[in-house]
Amino acid sequence: MNKQRIFDIISDHLLTQGKQSMRTIVDIDGINEDEPQCAYRGEDGMKCALGILMPDEAYNETLEGGTVVGLHIQDAIYEETGPLSRGDLSFLDAMQRCHDQMGVIHSEWWPNRLKNLAEVYELVPNAKLLFEVKVEEERLGCRSR
Repeated sequence: MNKQRIFDIISDHLLTQGKQSMRTIVDIDGINEDEPQCAYRGEDGMKCALGILMPDEAYNETLEGGTVVGLHIQDAIYEETGPLSRGDLSFLDAMQRCHDQMGVIHSEWWPNRLKNLAEVYELVPNAKLLFEVKVEEERLGCRSR
């Protein structure tokens, strides 16, 4: 699958879901962490940017906390993405960081961040993303670049 198609799947998913995929992580001693954390599979059926690329049969809880540079995560998304180059891994890492970092600040910032990622990776934002960017600009009373 090419970057454009992956970008469309992830950006559409994040904008439709509208919030981070979070779950309380249980450590190896069976103790819950204090704060919910980003998760490939979160509470209430939520999925993160890479989680949407993982077929249910490829997901298991041991993947939580891993990144796309780990072979176990690459194996889990392989059915959707196919073989990944270093450039693909960098792109997927940026998409994951959009979910993990920008969502902490505010998921309403996703549209502009996704639009910026489209520019960086020379991709075409889909109509839904452009609409969401426009809505956010109007809400803030500004225009993005």
